[in-house]
Amino acid sequence: MDHIQDELNWERSMINYGLERFRRQEEKAKEREDYTGTSSGARLLKNYLTQVSEYISHYCAGNSPGGRRRTKYTPVISAVDADKLALMALTSLISAVHSEITVASAAFAVGGQIEDELRYTEFEIANKELFDQLQRDLDRRNSESYRHRHRVLNHSMRKANIEWRSWSHEMRASVGMIVLTLALDASDLVYKDTVREGAKRSRIVLKANPEVHDWIKRSDEATAAMLPDRMPMLIKPDEWTGFTSGGYILPKLRQITPLIKFRHGAAGRAQMDMVVNADLKEVMRGVNGMQSTPWRINTRILETLQQVWENGLTVGMPSSQPYEIPPSPVPTGTKEIPEHLVGAFNDWRNTARELHTKERERQGLVLGVSRAMRIGNMLKDHNRFYFVYQLDFRGRAYCTTSGINPQGADVSKGCLEFADGKPLGDTGAYWLKVHGANKFGFDKVSFDARVDWVVENHTLILAAAEDPLSNRDLWGNADKPYQFLAFCFEYASYVNNGEDHISHLPIALDGACNGLQHFSAMLGDPVGARSVNLSPSDAPADIYQDVADVCTQKLRDADSGGETAAENWIKFISAHGHDNIPRAASKRPVMTLPYGSSQQTCTSGLFSWYTGHESQFFPNNTGFRHCIYLSSLMWDSISEVVVAAREAMVWLQTIAGELAKEDAPLSYKTPLGFPMYQASPRQERIQICHRVGGSRMRVTITTPLEGLDVRKQRQGSSPNIVHSIDATHMLMCVNAGLDKGIDSFAIIHDDFGVHACNVQDWHGIIREQFVKLHTENNILKDLYDQLTEKHGIDIPAPPEHMGFDLNEVLESPYFFG
Repeated sequence: MDHIQDELNWERSMINYGLERFRRQEEKAKEREDYTGTSSGARLLKNYLTQVSEYISHYCAGNSPGGRRRTKYTPVISAVDADKLALMALTSLISAVHSEITVASAAFAVGGQIEDELRYTEFEIANKELFDQLQRDLDRRNSESYRHRHRVLNHSMRKANIEWRSWSHEMRASVGMIVLTLALDASDLVYKDTVREGAKRSRIVLKANPEVHDWIKRSDEATAAMLPDRMPMLIKPDEWTGFTSGGYILPKLRQITPLIKFRHGAAGRAQMDMVVNADLKEVMRGVNGMQSTPWRINTRILETLQQVWENGLTVGMPSSQPYEIPPSPVPTGTKEIPEHLVGAFNDWRNTARELHTKERERQGLVLGVSRAMRIGNMLKDHNRFYFVYQLDFRGRAYCTTSGINPQGADVSKGCLEFADGKPLGDTGAYWLKVHGANKFGFDKVSFDARVDWVVENHTLILAAAEDPLSNRDLWGNADKPYQFLAFCFEYASYVNNGEDHISHLPIALDGACNGLQHFSAMLGDPVGARSVNLSPSDAPADIYQDVADVCTQKLRDADSGGETAAENWIKFISAHGHDNIPRAASKRPVMTLPYGSSQQTCTSGLFSWYTGHESQFFPNNTGFRHCIYLSSLMWDSISEVVVAAREAMVWLQTIAGELAKEDAPLSYKTPLGFPMYQASPRQERIQICHRVGGSRMRVTITTPLEGLDVRKQRQGSSPNIVHSIDATHMLMCVNAGLDKGIDSFAIIHDDFGVHACNVQDWHGIIREQFVKLHTENNILKDLYDQLTEKHGIDIPAPPEHMGFDLNEVLESPYFFG
C-alpha cells in the first residue's frame, strides 16, 4: 500500500522526468544545429520576426532606417520577400546566441541563402512541376542535408537547361552583410565584438547579449515546469472543491493541472469569470467519483503485449511497415506535365497526401504502444493507482495521463482493470458474455444472440486464455483485440469459479451514435429515435448500415447508368466479400456528423477505410478520386437518413453566425450549471515558409483582430453544444451510480463501464438519466432563451419538438449496449 510520502516522491519524479525529456529534446535540436528548433529559439524567432521584417521593408522602400542608405545591392535584396529575409538573418543571429560565430561567416551564409532563394525561385518559375516533384522526393527521403539538396536542385536545373549565373564571393558576402546588419539594428539579441588574435590579427564575432542568456534560462525553466510527465496517482486524488483545489498533491502540479482546462486568451478569461460564479457541486461530485476509482495493471495483457511486440507480430499492433507512396506518373525531369497526364498526376498527388497523413498516424500509434508498455511496467507492481481528471471548456472529462488510461486506445484499455474485484453474482456472467461479443465486434444482434456466440466459441476462447500467442486466430481478429483477450482471461476464470468468480474487468455499455441520440431527443424526432435506438426493438438498429445500404443503392443506380467509378466500387465491395457497402465505411462519416464534419472529412474517412483494405485496387493511383466520388453519394445518403438532426445543426450554425456578427459569443449554462463558452476571435495568420539548412521552416505569426470569427463560430457550434450535453449526461450517470452504491467507473464520453455485477442497475441508470436530462430541460429552447436574454439580439427560434415520447427510452434495451 502506497502512502502520502510515496505519492510526493512519485509526483516529483513526474516533474523531473518532464524536465529531463525537455532537456533531451533541446539537446537534440542543438546537436542538429537547429537552434530555432529549441523552445527558446522558436519563441525568439516569433518575437523578433515582425519587427525585423518591417525594418528591412523600410530599408528596401528607401526610408533609410537608422541612417542605412541604399547600395547597388539593394535591388537584389528587394527582390526577396522581407519576411524571408528576416527569417534568414534571425536564424543566424539565434545560432550566434548559442554558439559564437564570426560576422563574416554569418554574412556569407545569409548571402548564400538569399542567392539560393532567388535561384530556386527562378527554377520554380521555369519548371514548377519538376521543382515541386524534387521537393516532394527530398522531403519523402527526410533529406535534411543542405549540401545534398543544393546539389540535387542545381544538377536538375542544369539538366533542364535552366540557367543561373552564380554570384561572386564578394556579392554573396555584401548582400548578406546588408541584411545581417539590418537585423542587428532591429534586434538586441547579439552584439559585435572584436577578438584579438595576436598583435596584428583580429576577428569580429557575434556574441549573445547577457540579458538574452538570462531570458533563455528563465524561459526554459518555465517551459519545462509546464511539461511534467503526468502519471496516475498512487493514492486517491484529493477531491475537487475548487478550480485548483483537488487532484495532485504537489502545489506545482496542481497549478498546471486545474479542474478546467480553459482556452487561451480572452475566451478563457471570460469563461473563468463565469466559472467563479457558477455552482459546480454536481459537476465536481461526478468528476470526483470517476477519479476515486482504483485501478491496477492487467499483467497478463501486458505480458502478452510485450511478447507480441518482441516477436514482431502484428496482432492488434500498428504495422511495422510504413505506408509507401507510389511513384509519380510524371517522370523526373519532365519540364511540363503533358495534358494527358494531368489527371493522373493530380490523382497521385491527392493519394500521396492522404498516405502521408496515414503514415504520421501510424508512427503516432507505434509511439503510443511503446509508451503504454513503459508506463505499464512502471505501475505493474502497485496494487492500486488512480487517474486525475480534467474538464475541457465544454465540460467533457479527460484523463490527464497519456499512454495508459481508461479513455485510451485498445492496447491502453486492455492493460487496465479495476483494482477492487466483485463477485459476478446472478447477472454478471450474462453481461460478461455480452461484453466479450461486443469487443469481438459481434454487437449488431440481440444480447441473447451475443451470449450464444460466446457459448459457441467457448473452446476457442479458453484456448486463447491458456496460450494467447499460439491461439491468436480468434482474439487477433477481434475489433478490439486486447480488450477481447482480457475478456478471454476473465471468462476462463469464470468457467473455473462460477458466479462466485471475483471480477475486475470493466464492462462497458456504448451509446449508439450518441451525438445523434442527443439531437433526436432534443428535437423529439421519432424517425431519428428509431435509427439510434431510443425506441424499443428486438435487436439494435444500425444507422451506419442504414446509410451504407442507401449509398449502395445509389451506386447500383449509377452503375446501371454507365458510371465507371460506380462499377469499380461494386467490384471492390464484391471482391472483399460484401453484397452491400459495409457499415465500417459509413461509420466515421455518420458518427462525426453531429460534431461538424463535412463532405471533405467524409472523403478522408472513406479513404482511410479503403486503404485499410488495400491501396492499389483502383487503376492508375485513382483511389482517392474514387473516394471523392463515393463520398458525394455517401453524403447524400446521410442527408436522406439523418433528416431532423441536420435541421438542429443548421439552426445552431445560424444562431452562432448571427451572434458572431454582433461580436456575441455562443454560451450555454448546462443543466448541471457548467458554463460552456465559445468565442473564437478573428485573427490574421501569416505563414512564412523557407528552407534553412536543408529543412523546411514554417513560422506562423498570428495577430489578433477585433471581433469574432464568424466561420469558426458556425463550425464549432454544433459539436460544442452536443459535447456539453453528452458531458452532462455522463456526469449525471456517475452521480446516480454513486447514489446506488456503484464505486468504480470506466468512463469515456459515450462509453460507460462498471463491474459486471453492477451492469443491470447501470443499464437502467443510463436510460433514466438520459430521459431526466431531456424531459426536465428543453435544451434548444433553454439555449435560445439564455442567449436572447443575455445579448438582446434577434435570432431565429429553435425547431419545433416533433412529439417523440422520450419515456420509450426507458424500455429500449439497446439505447446503450
